[in-house]
Amino acid sequence: LSIGEQRENSLNGVTAAWIRVRVTAAEGDQPEYKESPKIRSMSAATIGGFAPATHCQIVKHEMLGRTAGTPGEAFTLNRTPLIAGQDDLILEVSSPDGWERWTRVETFANRGPHEKIFCLDNVTGELRFGPIVRQPDGSTRSYGATPPSGSNLRVPEYRAGGGVAGNVDAGALRLLRTSIPFISKAENIHPAVGGVDPETIADLKARAAIDLRARNRAVSTADFELLTQQASPSLVRTKCLNGADFGSPGTVLVLVVPDIQPGRVPFELLRPREDTLASVKKFIDERRLVGTTIRIEPPRYMGVSVAARLAVHSHADQEQVLTAADNAIANFLHPLHGGYDGTGWPFGRDVSVGDIYSVLQQVPGLMYVDVARLIPIDAVSGTRAEPTDKISLKPHDLLYSLPSDFEVVQR
Repeated sequence: LSIGEQRENSLNGVTAAWIRVRVTAAEGDQPEYKESPKIRSMSAATIGGFAPATHCQIVKHEMLGRTAGTPGEAFTLNRTPLIAGQDDLILEVSSPDGWERWTRVETFANRGPHEKIFCLDNVTGELRFGPIVRQPDGSTRSYGATPPSGSNLRVPEYRAGGGVAGNVDAGALRLLRTSIPFISKAENIHPAVGGVDPETIADLKARAAIDLRARNRAVSTADFELLTQQASPSLVRTKCLNGADFGSPGTVLVLVVPDIQPGRVPFELLRPREDTLASVKKFIDERRLVGTTIRIEPPRYMGVSVAARLAVHSHADQEQVLTAADNAIANFLHPLHGGYDGTGWPFGRDVSVGDIYSVLQQVPGLMYVDVARLIPIDAVSGTRAEPTDKISLKPHDLLYSLPSDFEVVQR
């Protein structure tokens, strides 16, 4: 029996993909039932599977050029940035006996002069061989071997791409670009997470001062926040709270927000994966003070919807104005890009209708806001509270914008 795509339905209070079974009249030589049959067992088999996927482009057999035979020589890959997790990337160097495999390393420090190694920058794609360094006594030392002059360089395979643009919603990937035998369809059943854009120069400057002071130890709140981002670059916003402030002395709570796109995003994208949280906790545990308990978790999100009556200019497109107003609120309350400074709505900061008025008054085509109210909504259960003029947050709370409800004033 082959059953096609099933949809969930509610029957007698049970939501499931139901299968209806009926007893039909006997056909031909089939015996008839003398009593109602009882189903002793039922089994189901599905043909399908799960496979990990990465947002990237696979580049194969890329030729980098010929070497000049000088130490410290550099070449650049065509596709950048490279995604993380390619420490085993191989470089092939031509020789009279064929292609030799050279190994990627993190640093040339303490490397011997005959080791066939190279370093590779994931962001710029620069591939570099080991240098020759003059020693205090005037002699020179090679940190890694140098390919002979005229050697061809080839990278068998690497993966480039990534970034926050790859953090798509569940069900966003459904199109098979090439036909695969025995595969009828494919779909991402979970949201894609972990994509991070390269660090900006401004972010690097801000991090460098803290990094030098922390020296890889978690002591101050700034240390915990910095080391959390080092442990997982996908957690781009962190907030460290003292457990004594919420009844847990000796505990350090680090709130984390993953990298997400501007605008309104599905709630599940705001919660990091459990394996990510576990790996970060392990990283911090190795650097904390003895006797300190660490908790790494997302903030408690407070959902908020705006209900407002708006007056729209007669020459403006009403639908466009309402869409722009809703987008403006979503961006203003965004965990990463919201707030008055555009760096994310502050942890624990209350929101009032006055904040919403200031945002809506800047929407093109909007004459004025007749009235506005805030509706608190439980981000998990969806339970709506009574409309109010102000929503108060606790230090570990963060706002999450839900669709607005607008009414247009007739003039």
